[in-house]
Amino acid sequence: MGNTFSVGPKTYGDPSFFINPPRRVTMDGGTQTINVSYGWSYTSSNTNVATILNGNYISIVGAGTTTINATGTEWFGDGNNQVYNIDTTLIVNKKNPTLSNFTIGTKNTGVTFTIPPPNSDSNGTFSYTVVFGDAVTISGTSATTTRADNVTIRAIQAESTNYGSGSIDTTFTVINNTPTLSNFTIGTKNTGATFTIPPPNSNSNGTFSYSVVSGNATISGTSATVTTIGNVTIRATQAESTNYGSGSIDTTFTVINTSSLTSTKSAAIVNKLIVNGSIGFDFFSTNNTDGSYVRSYSSSNSNVLSIPNSSIASGTIVGSGSVTITVNQTATSNFNSISVPNIITIVIIGNNSTYSSLDMTNVDLSGSNLSSTIFSNCNMTNANLFGTTVNSNTDLHNVTTLQSLRSGRINGVTALLPIGYNMI
Repeated sequence: MGNTFSVGPKTYGDPSFFINPPRRVTMDGGTQTINVSYGWSYTSSNTNVATILNGNYISIVGAGTTTINATGTEWFGDGNNQVYNIDTTLIVNKKNPTLSNFTIGTKNTGVTFTIPPPNSDSNGTFSYTVVFGDAVTISGTSATTTRADNVTIRAIQAESTNYGSGSIDTTFTVINNTPTLSNFTIGTKNTGATFTIPPPNSNSNGTFSYSVVSGNATISGTSATVTTIGNVTIRATQAESTNYGSGSIDTTFTVINTSSLTSTKSAAIVNKLIVNGSIGFDFFSTNNTDGSYVRSYSSSNSNVLSIPNSSIASGTIVGSGSVTITVNQTATSNFNSISVPNIITIVIIGNNSTYSSLDMTNVDLSGSNLSSTIFSNCNMTNANLFGTTVNSNTDLHNVTTLQSLRSGRINGVTALLPIGYNMI
């Protein structure tokens, strides 16, 4: 015969439990109660593993092994007694950790982040490994995304004093970055213009393509041609690259007509010869039909021609010479601005002078004193000599032509005139 006494095994975290006292093993292999007086007394050899609670309960303290000792005395009627001192081993196993809340949100490609540890009732250290996908590399607790894909990372918790090892997986998505597009601007264009579309700024190196969202324009590759006036919206679309998705940005610009500004007189006869005094030069026509433009005028040589008021198309002749009159016309809603230089030659006609080979077409010499003035091989077509003062020494005989003087007359002159010319 003998005695039997057993507790456990248990697991860390189990609740306190009642100690079943030792029993006597009978001849037939059964067991019977040992009737100790005053009950059993228990002790634990390792109180870091288990302690005795309220005399007959064991409280689990930590994982490990401890010896539970049961002591008791059985009294017999003949005055004899039996003292029992029985040991048993209690094994407290480590608890499996409870892991939860292991989540990683969506990440962009090319970013490095710290892996957030799961919640756990154990204080064991974590290590991490990629279970699925090749879009992430791991170094310690740091992960770096490399391309777009779905990735599963496993967190493995090492054993601790009272807990075994455990693991938990999480799956997240790596997506391409959205490119940051900016500074996509196209300035005002004239109708019929063909230009290269300037690409937007972007942190991606994806290639750009372009399309017309609205308005009258055509696009071939990176080249655009505008056809009629109005607003045009062009969209730049950037293709995906290694770490960036596609993106787009729009820009709107205005197409206006190209202004023209032309002299109503041919360049060869634009007031080539002007008498002392003032000159008007508002002889420019334009295709600008808006009518709201403003013109201004400037002289390149104030010693020949001064323009006191730049907004008035007239100037004061100061001396002979070549001068450039620049006409500036402002932009309007549908037309651009334009600047046109016009070169004229000013010759001051005086008496007692000789002039050779002058183009005096349309020249107004009315009221001039041409006394003793000789014109040799000059062209006076449609010239106005009305009211001029001449004498017999004035020679108009050798001018190239003196026709159409009906538009301008020579009154009461005695001068050398072309043969067949009748005074009016």
